[in-house]
Amino acid sequence: MTEARILAVTYAQGTAAQLRLLFPVWSERWHAMTVMKKIGTGAFIAAGAIGLNALKNAVTFPATPAFYDPPSPLGTGEPGEIVRVEEIPWIMRTPGWRMLYRSTDRLGNPTVVSGLLVAPAGEAPASGWPVVAIAHGTAGLPRGAAPSLTIDANSDETNHLYATNLKPFLDAGYAVAFSDYQGLGAPGEHSYLVGTVEAANVLDSVRAIRRFSGIPVSDHLIVWGHSQGGHAAAFAVELAPSYAPELSVVGAVLVAPAAELRGIIDAVLEIEDHSFMSILVMVSVASWVRAYPELQEADALKGPGKLLLHPSAEVLRMKYGALCCKPFTPNQLFHASVIDTWAPIFDENTPGQRPMGVPVLIEQGEDDNVIPPQTTRSFVARLQANGEDVTFNTYPGADHLSVLDQGTPDAIAWMVGLPPEES
Repeated sequence: MTEARILAVTYAQGTAAQLRLLFPVWSERWHAMTVMKKIGTGAFIAAGAIGLNALKNAVTFPATPAFYDPPSPLGTGEPGEIVRVEEIPWIMRTPGWRMLYRSTDRLGNPTVVSGLLVAPAGEAPASGWPVVAIAHGTAGLPRGAAPSLTIDANSDETNHLYATNLKPFLDAGYAVAFSDYQGLGAPGEHSYLVGTVEAANVLDSVRAIRRFSGIPVSDHLIVWGHSQGGHAAAFAVELAPSYAPELSVVGAVLVAPAAELRGIIDAVLEIEDHSFMSILVMVSVASWVRAYPELQEADALKGPGKLLLHPSAEVLRMKYGALCCKPFTPNQLFHASVIDTWAPIFDENTPGQRPMGVPVLIEQGEDDNVIPPQTTRSFVARLQANGEDVTFNTYPGADHLSVLDQGTPDAIAWMVGLPPEES
């Protein structure tokens, strides 16, 4: 099966439901021949083309507008320097801006990353708003996957992102520095689960909000992350003393963190049934083979996996990429030996091997089928064995997303109780 056919099959799998949404009267009342007789064959074909184009737009990521293309020549500058900013006319009723800002890649080379700067409504305290750096969960790999790209759109994904990653913190009086991560939005290599890049992007978003005149902020900084963002947040806290020593992180919140990478990937590889979860391995492989040129995708992927890699991980939205993987068992797609073959990369990108040195709150849903709860328990035990100050909250019945509904109020209460930054 060619890549084009894979995409066509994926489109087709959603066609019936999508067309019922696009043309409810047609799908419910008339057969195709009846419709053609009523409106003519040409009009019927044109309407079908419109529907298929709408379907394609629904299952693939949008194109990035010109705002996300860095100026050329870019010139020189410091990490955290804002390259471009535009106010967002969104429905949130709080001041917000998209931004492009400078950061660094895995090798320390300068890059440009996109993100958000958001302030609570009302007048800032005399010392400025405290800052929370938000590290978001898995959104995808292509440029069009950037959360900042569609944050002002009225969609289920946008509403969920706003409700879980922004509004609770704004309502609690925190300004938000939000990184899309390298390669999402602005051009750049994939950075999914590449700890040093995620850390630089998160920390440089804080440098950016401190430079931005539109939001007065204090030195009080907390890092919060969910899922992939928990991975990014952990690395940001670990690397802050060396990468951004002027920033004083007072605490970190890690929600269902993608921390114990071997355990998380191994849990997927052990699934014997057809599974949507294979998309997590697929996205990880696609990211790492781009970030680490020495890696060979053949070490990770069997024949069907090689064929599915690009469309599932780099073209389709996450839920449709997962749909691509569903007809196969993980064993049909991946070599289980990749965990050992790529051991140095797993080790390099597993957090908790450097001191964190600040209070850490970790939250985990007991019914999470994305981040196995036992992997988070292992992470917590490892941090505690290293002498870290860890508070661990678990939530019976909560899954990977609903843990945010249950855990965020507890997280904010914990954040408010943290001592101020050291002078």
